[in-house]
Amino acid sequence: MAQTGYTPISIYYSATASNTPTAGNLVAGELAINTNDGVLYYKDSSGVVQSIASKAGNSGSFTNLAYTGTLTGGTGVVNLGSGQFYKDASGNVGIGTASPNAVFTNYKSLYLNGSSGSAIQMQYGGSLASNIVADNNALYLQNITAIAFGTGGTGTGTERMRIDSSGNLLVGGTSILQSSKITNYGRYWAGSGNSTGDGEITFSNYASQTAANAISVRQDVGGANNDLKFLWFDGSGSYQGVAMQIDRSGNLLVGTTAQFNSGKQCLVFSGTTSQGINIRNSADNPSDVYVGFYNAFGTNTGTIRSGGSSTSYNTSSDYRLKENVMPMLGALDKVTVLKPVTYDWKTGGSSQGFIAHELQEVVPECVTGSKDEIDNEGNPIYQGIDTSFLVATLTAAIQEQQALIESLTTRLAALEAK
Repeated sequence: MAQTGYTPISIYYSATASNTPTAGNLVAGELAINTNDGVLYYKDSSGVVQSIASKAGNSGSFTNLAYTGTLTGGTGVVNLGSGQFYKDASGNVGIGTASPNAVFTNYKSLYLNGSSGSAIQMQYGGSLASNIVADNNALYLQNITAIAFGTGGTGTGTERMRIDSSGNLLVGGTSILQSSKITNYGRYWAGSGNSTGDGEITFSNYASQTAANAISVRQDVGGANNDLKFLWFDGSGSYQGVAMQIDRSGNLLVGTTAQFNSGKQCLVFSGTTSQGINIRNSADNPSDVYVGFYNAFGTNTGTIRSGGSSTSYNTSSDYRLKENVMPMLGALDKVTVLKPVTYDWKTGGSSQGFIAHELQEVVPECVTGSKDEIDNEGNPIYQGIDTSFLVATLTAAIQEQQALIESLTTRLAALEAK
């Protein structure tokens, strides 16, 4: 006896292949089975004939379960084949595992367990052409010649980037530049190699295998200094040498590969054909600062300003930076012991001025360094002079001399009046 609320139904059958009942053949609650196709039909309460399932031959297994509506249900666990396909109550999916836990909060996890082989296998044509293997936090693509990335429609798109079988990354092209590991056509970079002319990164706007009009950046790992070098190639791709270098101490070297005179920025150029440094201000305001100098506390200590047709060299002199201000005394005595001289430079040319250590004995503020100073390698550290510091001494000496003249003039006038 059926449960209360159920009514006996009628079942019809047909042995004709592809024979499908229509809405007029069945009434609500009636069933029809096609014994040739193995399809079971019923008419739902809205008058639409629905197919339930189709089984394959006499095996009893369903090969097609068609459903045209919306599949809804609870949020419970789905476990097929004891973990061969698994969905937990939170929506995480596992293939080959019944523990597909999400790694990141608010994200769902797809966990593929390939413990007995590749986690994912991709097949092209009739044979297994490639594998995607996840192992020890790494992703491997096996048995393929290149990984290509493109934009546009399937079969008609344009390749934009690839990783070839040698591990080279190519952007916008399909061949490397100058043994580079990274090559970008039209984006001006490429890279890797450790022989002369090869770079870890090469900047080029020439889309061929020669690095014409290119600058190649190489970290000289095999060298003694482990320096970062910028190499230059001419229009034919021929190596022209190191154009610029940043050594491991942070020294910037332009036109040279060796630091000199302990300079943090060293520039070598031919004065017969070029200028060392050019600075241009398109606004051309006389008050604009071209170069600023600052001490360790961030206070500006001097500037080089230019505008119009003149340049001024300024050192800090604001009263707010000074204390214990006193009139200068004895300036005339200092001037009388100064030893101005004329001389010839050993490298050529003649001039006039002072000998640094002699001037230092009288006005030490004018001189930097010490007499006969050398560095740790025995090289001389030459003294320098800034004669602008003599201005105050000379001014005070003139004032003292003028006061003396006026005193003598007054005394002479008094004598003549007698």
